[in-house]
Amino acid sequence: MSEHGDHDDPPVGYRNPPRHTRFQPGRSGNPRGRPRARRDGASLLGEVLGEKVRVTMGGRSRKVTVEVAILLRMREQALKGDLRAARELLAMRRASLAETDGGAAVPALASEDLAILREAGIVIGGEGEP
Repeated sequence: MSEHGDHDDPPVGYRNPPRHTRFQPGRSGNPRGRPRARRDGASLLGEVLGEKVRVTMGGRSRKVTVEVAILLRMREQALKGDLRAARELLAMRRASLAETDGGAAVPALASEDLAILREAGIVIGGEGEP
């Protein structure tokens, strides 16, 4: 006889865990499941910038992506005289032109445009380079 008085329990040992620690019927062995993978920054940024927001332009309401809304806001700030917004917008334009042309030279600015940019303090480089 055993001390506990349980004669019908099978022996505990290799491949025979105690009854109270075995998987219970109807209950998962992994209740929370595998944790979700962390999302990388590029996909998260793409998702955030791709969301649609409502923007009023010329008295009409339009739905555009967050990315387009940011560019529109930068354009408005540049037109109101914000030099930092103007520099950033022009730099983005130059980068996109260089990308689409496969590294070809960005066209030089007209002398009148260059003079206006110099007055505003936007021109950093030499002739024809904002």
